[in-house]
Amino acid sequence: MKINILTLIAFVALTMTFTSCEDDPIRGCTDPEAENYDALSVEDDGNCTFTRDKFLGSYLGNLACPGALAPISNDAFAFTISESVSGGINEVGVLLENLGVTINGTVNGSVISLNSVVPGYPFDANGDGVPDLNADLEVTGSATLSADETTMTGQLDIVAKSSDSGATLGTDSCSMDGVKQ
Repeated sequence: MKINILTLIAFVALTMTFTSCEDDPIRGCTDPEAENYDALSVEDDGNCTFTRDKFLGSYLGNLACPGALAPISNDAFAFTISESVSGGINEVGVLLENLGVTINGTVNGSVISLNSVVPGYPFDANGDGVPDLNADLEVTGSATLSADETTMTGQLDIVAKSSDSGATLGTDSCSMDGVKQ
């Protein structure tokens, strides 16, 4: 009887030794579209980072429009970049806070490309500082994030068209820059 108990204890100890030697699953980012994708990972650790993530945040800088849209120029220009509501991995929304409009963008590497139409923007057609009609703003352009991810510089090309007639009210090529806050 003593031998059977000792044999049983030895068998249990041996079984526990072999089952505890299994490799733990490799944890990491399992999304192939993430910058830190790890092809060897079999279990997601919840820490995937995407190209757009380095752009997200609030910026303060300036917007300089030298032509027809000079009234929207601002030395305290604020904009916030957030994840796009459409949910695309490299898509962002850029809220131009001083103008009260959001434009859509797509991130590729350290460049964000912008392309949106903003309908019904209150527009000052006669330059007296008071909006007197609605304009549809066609906004295109791009901006580059610095290597240290603290500053952004770029250009916005804006065409303002009357919401009613479609007539062009003004066009401008505006430079913009901002420091991440």
